[in-house]
Amino acid sequence: MRVRVPGSSANLGPGFDVLALAVDRYYELSDEPLDGFEMVGPDDLVWTALKRTGASFDRLWSRSELPIGRGMGSSAAACVGAAYLGFRNDGLDHLRAREAAFTVADEIEGHPDNAAASAYGGLNLAVGGGIHTDVPCLQPGQFYMWIPASVSFTASARAVLPEALDIVDVVAHAASCAAVYAGLLNGSWPLIAGANGDQIHETARLSTLPDSAEVVSSLRAAGHAAWLSGSGPSVGVLIESGGESLRPEPRGDWVPLGVDADGCVEVP
Repeated sequence: MRVRVPGSSANLGPGFDVLALAVDRYYELSDEPLDGFEMVGPDDLVWTALKRTGASFDRLWSRSELPIGRGMGSSAAACVGAAYLGFRNDGLDHLRAREAAFTVADEIEGHPDNAAASAYGGLNLAVGGGIHTDVPCLQPGQFYMWIPASVSFTASARAVLPEALDIVDVVAHAASCAAVYAGLLNGSWPLIAGANGDQIHETARLSTLPDSAEVVSSLRAAGHAAWLSGSGPSVGVLIESGGESLRPEPRGDWVPLGVDADGCVEVP
């Protein structure tokens, strides 16, 4: 069996730990050797996720378009893929295996946003203990990501988060999160771009990532929606039009993306 899982861009600015978009860059996992795949190493996170399913494989092979430590959900995608493979091997159908795989990845990751996007595809909102998945209203050529060569890992990025928040910031954050989500659902550019900001996690994290901070600041100043993708250092960007002509100043790849609508699937 061969499994394909999309990567993700989480938070989208104010949606800390609750919003994520699935991206059309993929992690793949197979229980047999395939061209372009490499054998999964013994310390890979895949085995941690697989163990929770009760399934057992002597060897697995993988390939990935998701750079590790860049804020594109590589670990969540690997966990979802491994758990899905395990549950399908144990006889669960696609929908039940995908739901169970999300639960495993959420438990390992400690936050549901990336795991939901990798499992279900589309735009995901984690609220009230559940996941709401929708198809965002975005046009081709609106979604980009700036990907630098540096890395940032979730554990260290969370260590710099503030221990307390001002009530004014919390209220503004809640309004901004609602506006970004609504804007993505109905395609309202004023909502998407006008509410794109955060006081809970981005300010602290960007203080340790000067190039990412420069990219976010310059893109927002130009009227675009920009956010630190996950824990960074990559920057997700939504542009009303003309994104192909933009090139942020700090060195990094400027990559056009689409939104994956399928989530975790078995492929021929």
